[in-house]
Amino acid sequence: MFIGKKTKSQLIEELEESRNRITELEFVVAEQQQNVKQRSAEEKYRNIFENALRKGLEENYEALFESTGVAIAYVDSQGNYLRANDNFVEFIGYSREELIKMNIMEVTHPDYMEQTREFLAKQIKGEIDQFTLEKYYVRKDGTLRWGEMKYSPILDDRGRALSAVVAIIDRTQRKQAEERLKKYLAQIEDLYENAPCGFHSLGNDGTVLLMNDTQLGWLGYSRDEVIGKMKFTDMVTRKDMERFRRLFPILKEQGRLSDVEGELIRKDGSVFPVIINTTAIYDENGNYRMSRAVVFDNTDRKQAEDALAKSEALYRNLFENASIGMFQTTLEGTFLRINSAFAKMLGYDSPKEVTETITDTYSQIHPDSRNRTILLAALQQQEWFYAEQPYLRKDGSIMIGKLAIRKVIGQNGTPDYLEGIVEDVTERKQAEEALIRSEQELRLKAQNLEEMNATLKTLLNTIEKDKEELKERILTNIKQQVLPYLDKLKKTPMSAIQKDFVKIVEQALDEIASPFVQVLTSRYLNLTAKEIQIAALIKEGMTSKEIAELLNISKREIDFYRGKIRKKMGLKNKKFNLQLLLRNFS
Repeated sequence: MFIGKKTKSQLIEELEESRNRITELEFVVAEQQQNVKQRSAEEKYRNIFENALRKGLEENYEALFESTGVAIAYVDSQGNYLRANDNFVEFIGYSREELIKMNIMEVTHPDYMEQTREFLAKQIKGEIDQFTLEKYYVRKDGTLRWGEMKYSPILDDRGRALSAVVAIIDRTQRKQAEERLKKYLAQIEDLYENAPCGFHSLGNDGTVLLMNDTQLGWLGYSRDEVIGKMKFTDMVTRKDMERFRRLFPILKEQGRLSDVEGELIRKDGSVFPVIINTTAIYDENGNYRMSRAVVFDNTDRKQAEDALAKSEALYRNLFENASIGMFQTTLEGTFLRINSAFAKMLGYDSPKEVTETITDTYSQIHPDSRNRTILLAALQQQEWFYAEQPYLRKDGSIMIGKLAIRKVIGQNGTPDYLEGIVEDVTERKQAEEALIRSEQELRLKAQNLEEMNATLKTLLNTIEKDKEELKERILTNIKQQVLPYLDKLKKTPMSAIQKDFVKIVEQALDEIASPFVQVLTSRYLNLTAKEIQIAALIKEGMTSKEIAELLNISKREIDFYRGKIRKKMGLKNKKFNLQLLLRNFS
């Protein structure tokens, strides 16, 4: 019999036929046991086998033993191998010569040794007749095969086991398929139980039939607390309860509900937002059996939406109430939004009036349309554009605005619109221009003053030079024209009084020509001739009385002149000695 040439169906049929023939053979052998007496188990077994052969079974038995697709071996009462067919040799990986030296336990996987011993012990004790056991077998090369073993004992006339027929069906592929299925089911279960989303199923009345670990963890319940005991209405908020009662019949009828937002109540009473997608499952008659729902924790999204709403409200409040102008325009120049501050800057009563009146910012608010062209070109190269630009007000006047503008990029990566802020710097600009004009005027005045100072300096130098020349001429005239005549006058006969006058004149001329007078007059230009004369006498140590007698005036007049001299020389403190100061000019 050549297995490789048979079809699968033929092999299956042959296998079933072989099983039946093995069973028949077992009955034949058992029947022969009752009629033959042997001294030992081995002799009785050989006699039975010989009797079977003598009755014409030898040919059929050998053909069945070798050609069946089942692995068959004979073992003695201790489990030692006596004989094995080709299928058994192939299954176990040992040769016949090796097998007849081995025991059944030597090819049994350690995990199944105890179980195998228990079955064998029960069989020997007569507690069981034959048994079937599935277990792993260890092949010679160390690999494992899963086999379904049927152990059928051959008994003597007293019912004691002499030997046994061991038939093994190779279930390795089935076992591997079962293991793969088991692993796959474990993965499916793990995916179901520990998915990043919740799963649950509801019965016809809303009772929870299934719920995965993820959703149980979210809710804070154990499986025993929920499954078959709680309804979905027990875990939704009051505001969502009526909505569930309204939507649940719709689910049963339509078969699906998508993106239903709601809130679930945890065991501790806290609330968390969810999004639920549900599908209905029906039986073969089209009746609702249960639901299959996927639940997503909506906390992060809800928080993001709340944060976005707050941000938008904050931006809207800032936009509408800012003290600086804010706006949004299309790339073509149409206002999308404008705040009150910018509307007032442009001379309009409200943002609405601006958007209804100005349809083209290029021509209606830009005196020079090139300004907008420049900023659009700049925004191709940079994120923000800054400039100070003129804007046309409603009344036709010009407002100078400090502009900061940018392109807002959409999700597709292209610009959606322009957004900017404007500060009215008209007054500052006017003040800067006025300051520039003032600085220019001051620079011009300073230049004029420098020229005047240079002229005055030249004039003063000239005056000083003329003054020195005048002094020189006066001194020269005194020496050449006055003093010679005074000498002649002194040689003429004079009275005592006349001589005194001549002496006074001579002293006065000496004082005029002296360095003291020159220094004093150069320092204090406002001193009169009389004050210079009296100052010279004070310097010489004369008292007011002596000076009065010499000049033939009253002492009171001398004191008056003293006061004027002190005042002109800056001596406000009466304790300061005028004579000492005057001597410093000698």
